[in-house]
Amino acid sequence: HDFSDEFTVDKAPTVLEEGSKSRHCKHEGCDEKIDVTSIAKLTPDTVASGDMKDIVSVVVDTDDIEFTEAEKEAIANGADVKIEVDVKNIADSVTAKDKNAVEGIISGNYVVGSYFDISIILSVGNDKRTITSTDKKIEFTIALAENLINTDSAVTRTYKIVRVHDGETTILDAAFDAATGKLTFKSDKFSTYAIIYSDAKTEGSGEVIDKPSTSEPATGDPATGDTTNSVVYVILMIMSVMALAGVFFYEKKRKGLSR
Repeated sequence: HDFSDEFTVDKAPTVLEEGSKSRHCKHEGCDEKIDVTSIAKLTPDTVASGDMKDIVSVVVDTDDIEFTEAEKEAIANGADVKIEVDVKNIADSVTAKDKNAVEGIISGNYVVGSYFDISIILSVGNDKRTITSTDKKIEFTIALAENLINTDSAVTRTYKIVRVHDGETTILDAAFDAATGKLTFKSDKFSTYAIIYSDAKTEGSGEVIDKPSTSEPATGDPATGDTTNSVVYVILMIMSVMALAGVFFYEKKRKGLSR
């Protein structure tokens, strides 16, 4: 056999399947080949959209998505595949139902930092559809707004994600990278989300306690246990009575001598 120095693509890769290539024998009519090598699956175009697109990063693998038979056939015939991840801030438009669901599941001193929505749109050729769930969890990374990042070195802030999907509310773990200011979480269902956080601080005893909530300054009478002011008042009253008595006796004695 006289094998070619160049590889020939025997099977073109798609976003769903690997391809293969090999070195073919140059003799006419010979089908022998060597150095059969796999070609990695193609990576579909993944683009972010929505008003949060500049602060979100995500990679969606086609293994995470369940394609229809029609989509598989179109891909095998060379149709392009694009995945759009639409992330929007819905702080001003979150429904009362979703808001109540989020507030109803959080406990302790967790508070809601922001609301957002994630939608995934799959395009195969000219056909589009919205994906509401995937077989595997997809990792999302979001750059947090400055007002959600703790700057007090004595306070530890813990973040979590609340997801509301088809009437089910779930709390998801999230990891915050202080060096980048980014929050990472994974999800396999896509709809309404909320970032929640809780603060804790270490006091002199070394015990970690919940961060106290802000309260209005106390007004009114001094605390019951503080008697300092009462003692002062009593002493002043006694001194005043003694002074008045001294004046009274002095005047009475002076009048007696004048007679």
